[in-house]
Amino acid sequence: MKHRHRRSFMEMDSMQQWQCEMKIVWKDLGVDYFPRYLRSVECTERERCWYGHFRCKPRSFTVKILKRRRDKCLAAAPNTRIGINGLHPDLKRLWVWEEHAVNFCCDCSL
Repeated sequence: MKHRHRRSFMEMDSMQQWQCEMKIVWKDLGVDYFPRYLRSVECTERERCWYGHFRCKPRSFTVKILKRRRDKCLAAAPNTRIGINGLHPDLKRLWVWEEHAVNFCCDCSL
């Protein structure tokens, strides 16, 4: 028979004070980005945590996404075949990698 540890109300309240509330948001980067939408989180109105001694701050990581450059053309050598016949003109434009920070959680920290 397994023994289960039950937490007291004091322990549960203490654990909840370290937690931060957050909501999922979808950022629309516009038509010149692929992917166009990035899923992220925002810390909600409860700004303080651990009995008001710390703050809820977003934690993020960096992702690379493609950005279409409409302001520049890429020169190609003569007789170079670019793209596929019948390819939509928007897909023949110059695309470059761009880094974006994406929040994935909110932490209780200094």
